[in-house]
Amino acid sequence: MYPGSSMPAYDLEPNARKALLAFLTTATPDDAQLIVSCRTRALTPEDVAIEAGKRDFARFGCVGCHGTELQGGVANPNAQGGEVPSLLHVSDDYTKDEVIALVRNGRAPPLENTAGPTPPLYMPAWKYVLSEEDISRIADYLWSKQQKKKDSW
Repeated sequence: MYPGSSMPAYDLEPNARKALLAFLTTATPDDAQLIVSCRTRALTPEDVAIEAGKRDFARFGCVGCHGTELQGGVANPNAQGGEVPSLLHVSDDYTKDEVIALVRNGRAPPLENTAGPTPPLYMPAWKYVLSEEDISRIADYLWSKQQKKKDSW
């Protein structure tokens, strides 16, 4: 995607990695249909958008930094907090439109030390790679995974 960048490290067990590769090298459209047919209920249009966003999140490499469960935690020296942030509570700090703008336009992470080096990882601008529909579906997926705050007295 970006010259000079490295392939994200996916945190898969060795056997899971081998099984995934074996499946991907032999999978057919019929396999995909079988997987989809095992659903217990029909998908709503909202569910379809969320599933598409989840696939896009993985396909475009977002999971490499933010994790398959949105947990973040990849080391990012001199970024505020020292690592890529979790996206589990993104709705606490941003509106959905702000997240869409961040995905579209990218953003450098806030610095821990302004005199230090630029952090190696940053949120790239996806507006030249993803369609507006893709970006919106990723935001739908992120919002579907937001952890709800517990009511407190």
